[in-house]
Order: sequence, then C-alpha cells, then structure tokens
Amino acid sequence: MSNAFKTLAKSLLGVLLLVAASGSRSETQRSEGPSSRDEQRLARFEKQADELRTLLKIPGMSAVIVKDQKVLWAKGFGFADLEKRVPATPDTLYSIASLTKTFAGTLVMQLVEQGKLDLDEPASHYSSDFKNDSVKIKHLLSHTSGGPTPGDHYQYDGNQFDYLTAVIEKKTGKPFREVMVETFLDPLQMTSSVPGHTVVDEPDKWGSVLGKDNLKRYASDLTRLSQPYTLYGDSDIIHVPYPGKSFFGAAAGLLSTVLDLAKFDAAIARHQFLKKETQEKAWTNFVSNRGQRLPHGLGWFVTDYGGIRLIWHYGHWGTGFSAIYLKVPEKNLSLIMLANSEALADHQFQIGEDITDNVFACNFLRLFVSEDSKGQAYDCERNSQNVTGKVERGAPETSARGNSSRS
Repeated sequence: MSNAFKTLAKSLLGVLLLVAASGSRSETQRSEGPSSRDEQRLARFEKQADELRTLLKIPGMSAVIVKDQKVLWAKGFGFADLEKRVPATPDTLYSIASLTKTFAGTLVMQLVEQGKLDLDEPASHYSSDFKNDSVKIKHLLSHTSGGPTPGDHYQYDGNQFDYLTAVIEKKTGKPFREVMVETFLDPLQMTSSVPGHTVVDEPDKWGSVLGKDNLKRYASDLTRLSQPYTLYGDSDIIHVPYPGKSFFGAAAGLLSTVLDLAKFDAAIARHQFLKKETQEKAWTNFVSNRGQRLPHGLGWFVTDYGGIRLIWHYGHWGTGFSAIYLKVPEKNLSLIMLANSEALADHQFQIGEDITDNVFACNFLRLFVSEDSKGQAYDCERNSQNVTGKVERGAPETSARGNSSRS
C-alpha cells in the first residue's frame, strides 16, 4: 500500500468535515445561478474535491454537477498537461473508458424496446466464441455471463460486455462508431466528443460515413485531449502512453468532456432515448438464478443509499484515465468526473465496489443528498470512516475492475 493511500487515510476525515468556502472559483461555468444554499454546498464540494485530488496525486480533473437537466456547476482542477502547465477545464477532453458502456447499454435497450432484440436471445447468435446458447444478451449487459452457469453470479468483465458491439452492429447494419455518432454525438450536439482516438487516421473510411466536417472537428477536438499519467511508487507522477488508443467498442473508447456528458445525462433524464419503463428496467438490480439481487442492472450499477437509489458507473483504464458518473434520479441530480490518472476510481477499489466507497462521490452525497434527508442516519461518511480504517490496514485490491484493457 503506497504512502499516497496512507496519507489519504490520515487526512480523509478532516477533509470530510463541513468546511467554509474559500479560494477563487475560476473556470466555473453555469447555465444559471444556483440558489444560495447550493452556492454554499458547491463551495464546500469544490474545496474538498481539490484537496482530495491533491491527496490522491491526480494531475488533472474536471467535474460537472447537473440538476434538473441543467448544468449547475462545472470546474477544472489541476493540469490537463502537467509538463506544459495546461490547466484542466470543463472543456478538457478525456478518455472516458467504461462510461462508454452506459451509451452501449442504452443502444441495446433501444433495440429491445423497438422489438428488434430479445434480452433472452443467445449471444452465440452474434459470435462463434460462444459454443452453446447458455449465455444470453441479458447476461452480457449485467456482467453475469461468467462461470459454469450464466446468471448464477456477478463478475464485472469488460471483455464479455464488448460482445455487445457485434449485437448492435448486426441489428443496426452499421458500424458501432456510426451508431454512436448518429444516436448521441450529433443529435445532442456533443461537439467536443470524439468517437475514438484513431477515427481521424482513416479519413477515406470514415469521411463518407461520419461526414468530413465531423472529421475536421474531431481533429480539432483532439488538440484538447488531456495527457495520461500514473502514480509510480509513493509520489512520482509519470507520463504514460495513451491506454486503449486503437480500441473503440461497446466496452470503452469514447473521448468526451464533462460538459458533453452533461448533455447525455440530461437526455437520459428526459427519456429522449428510452421510455421511462424501459429505463427503469435497465436501472433495476439484476436478479441471479438463485433469486439474489446483484449490484448491476442492465448497463448500469444500482445501489441503495438509505432508501435512495443511486445509478452509476465508473471508468478505469488501469493507467492514464479514470471516471465516475453518478445519478440520483429521485433528486434529478448527477455528478460526472473525469481525470487523467487512474486515481479518481482506483482508490474506490482498494475497499470494495460500491460508489459510496469513492471519496468524491461520498462528499457529493453528503452535501447534496444526506443534508436534505432531515438527519438521515445512513450517511456515506460512515463508509468513508470504514474506508480509512481498511486503507490503514492495507486492504488488498479486489478484482472488481475485471480486465482493465477494456476498463
């Protein structure tokens, strides 16, 4: 266990105390002025987030909070390029890693809603890698395809999830990249997002499919792509190669900004892609063959937070980039954070797999959810205290991330 995590353990409880707002708030963008109460919360969250970023030695990070389908607050912290001292802003481009799965999951559920796909259809219809019909589409979506009997237990597996790329392509008759652009990026005007690092390297292939103007914009957007880093040893932040640079599929590969992802979040909330009942099905804990409620739904994690449902996902490339996306539908509230090292998500998996083990998400929930619950006993600060104790004792990493090559 590195000194970085020991430092976090010793400092976390102090950081989690209610602190007064301080410091400047440059680079912050808002669609409209928040209430005075939200202003106070935002100041506290902003200060705590930067303190935690420093403790975790994250070079650069961007964040957005969406309330009632509008950007309440957005902020960049640290540096997108540490060597050139380029600041991170809400417009900084990052690899979002496995947050791509929330887009792919939405596409699959669209096909189900349209009657073009059955969740009980065998995955063997789409890949010869499956030697029998035991693995179904629902097992890929819910990460229950592993083991001798699919549906028996949950184990996160990005490689298995990526078989949904072939499902989407066969059912739409189009490349996955084209489906992503025509369903999400163009209609939502996600003009700072790029469907993969290498799309501009093949203009003859993609120019006619995605549009030459789009390719020009992607090339321009890539100039704002954050540099990737990792923590080496106890304190050295080093530059690393871009992870998964040639990969683009259902499991990972989209490049985006927090402000573009806020557009996706708002569209999800207003049911632009799925009917409410279909979305609810995706946001319901998958039940195993033995009747056990599992931590994942269909494309999303689902967690109960003292009676309040949390919908979330994380991204983790192993090195270089990480992300968290947390929705609180009951409050019409979301938090999206992107970082240029693994540490935004990595510390969470030193403890377990719950989003409340993530210190940034915990702070957000404390300030924007628990404080509205009139003394609600269940508070993720309890989990944070548990986190600090386990980190102090040197808890081993779990295998929850699965194969980090597809995050």
